Amino acid sequence: MEKRVSRTRAARERSPPSSRTRSKSPARVEVSGRDSAPIKKTRTATRKIEKEPEEVSSSSQSSTPKKLSAGKKEKIVLEDSADNEEVANINARSTRLSTLRKRTSPIMYKNTPTPSTTEEIKRSVSRTASSLTKEDSDENDEEVELVPNQQTEFQNLGIFTKPLVNFLLLILLAVFPIIIATASKVGWKCSLIIPELKNIENFVTLQAFSFSVAIHSLSVLVSLLPVGRFVKLPDSEKEYKFNGTLAAFILTGILFALEFKNLDSLTAVYNNVDRLLFLSIAKCLMISVFLVIIQKYNFRILPNTEVNPYGNSGKFWNDLVAGRELNPKPFGFVDLKRVIYVQSIIYILVINIAYLYKNVTIPAIETTIEGSPVNELIKQTYNNFIFIVQNSEYNLAGFVASSLLILYALDLLIFEHHLATSFQLNDEGLGAEVLLRYATFPFLICFIPRYLFTNNIVVNSYVLAFAAVIFIIGLVIKRCSNCLKYEYRIHPNDAKFKDLATLPTFQNHRLIIGKWWSRIRQPNLFGEILLHLALLNLLTPKFDCSSFFGIFTIIAYLIYRSISINRKNAIKYESSWQRYTSAVKYNLLPRVY
Repeated sequence: MEKRVSRTRAARERSPPSSRTRSKSPARVEVSGRDSAPIKKTRTATRKIEKEPEEVSSSSQSSTPKKLSAGKKEKIVLEDSADNEEVANINARSTRLSTLRKRTSPIMYKNTPTPSTTEEIKRSVSRTASSLTKEDSDENDEEVELVPNQQTEFQNLGIFTKPLVNFLLLILLAVFPIIIATASKVGWKCSLIIPELKNIENFVTLQAFSFSVAIHSLSVLVSLLPVGRFVKLPDSEKEYKFNGTLAAFILTGILFALEFKNLDSLTAVYNNVDRLLFLSIAKCLMISVFLVIIQKYNFRILPNTEVNPYGNSGKFWNDLVAGRELNPKPFGFVDLKRVIYVQSIIYILVINIAYLYKNVTIPAIETTIEGSPVNELIKQTYNNFIFIVQNSEYNLAGFVASSLLILYALDLLIFEHHLATSFQLNDEGLGAEVLLRYATFPFLICFIPRYLFTNNIVVNSYVLAFAAVIFIIGLVIKRCSNCLKYEYRIHPNDAKFKDLATLPTFQNHRLIIGKWWSRIRQPNLFGEILLHLALLNLLTPKFDCSSFFGIFTIIAYLIYRSISINRKNAIKYESSWQRYTSAVKYNLLPRVY
């Protein structure tokens, strides 16, 4: 017995330590993840690897009983203190390496084990991972590779994408304006005047159709000219061209030239306002259906920057209302959204010019004698102006309303380039909703001056002054807020924006929370609503159904649009939008909504 024990001890002493025969590769220790703690597999790994030294020792001493070495094998491995010390050293070394990586790496990873399989190693990239360094993004190129022309997934807006809501929206924007236009013009009781469907002239005449085709053709041709104001967004390939002012002045000049040639062009506009509304609605509905059809059967893959994520559902009704594309160019060169937007502004300008031309009577003035000195010319011009003001025949309320709307249209034309950074140009699809808004709003807003001129409504001078002041205040709020947003988006590093309060987002975007945008989230829409409310003051002497509901429709839609924009921004900016809403709590009216 003693001989067997001594022989076994001698064999153990002569057998080489496991560390001498063990491979130096780190197979004994598995490290999971970049900074994960080592996973110890001491018992299993030792058993598997220690079999080799034991076999060597048993073979080196043939006198050792084979049965004894097999029975003592596991006990020898477990009692090998040198082996356990080496494993502990390897674990300590891996821990020091992971700690060193934490200190040197700018990104802190969670200390969670990484799965061993290849498919499980791929990590999902969060939308808010904008702080990843270039080194880390290079390591995950295969996992985070973006396809530039990949179709954007449909974003559900909840109730705003329901078929019933879309149907009611079309009724509000298409059918309701027609009902308002055919309603009685005077009185609290709104009775509908249903036109005879058999008489086509109740809906369209040759003059109205010709003017509609002329304004559309002119705006398209002018948009193709290489002139205008070009705006390129920073950090983007988008570039917009704005020359709507040129189209408006060319058309206005043509109308005045035809009027002076006794062709009654402005008279034709004045007599066909309702028919122009019907034609505009029909045209925009046909364009929206046309866009859905060609975009559905067009196999061209659109870039993500042009796909409307809220109109890409594949359902005809939703895509018809929301629009599948942001700025469609069906023929490759005509920007339909900008062209139809310019047409809507031209309608406001031309209709109110026609109202003034037909309802303001200017008396004849004395002509100046040629060769008169300059002082005489100035004095004569001043006297003629005073004479015209004192002796002209016009309705003051209608004159004020049309003048304010002409100012409104000129503001939209002169600052048309502010659209480059607007929500409607960059985030709103061209569908039936946007097209019908462009088609109906110019006529709905012009019902008030027509009512005042036609019925010769007398409004108190103080009410007129109050309405004009509120209108101008609303216009200033809208324009100043849009101007601040435009200038900051185009030149964010300008010195004048050094003290402007902004809130960064994970989408590499900064939300303005200073100046005009510090109290409410949409001051531009607030200014738009305020100037429309100012026009309602002109109805205080005598109520008019069509005029009131025309402005009411515009205000109701603007409130709906503000809610929709909030919902879309919440989806777009995610957690950043929650921080923004906590900084700017109110949407349109401080302490109310």
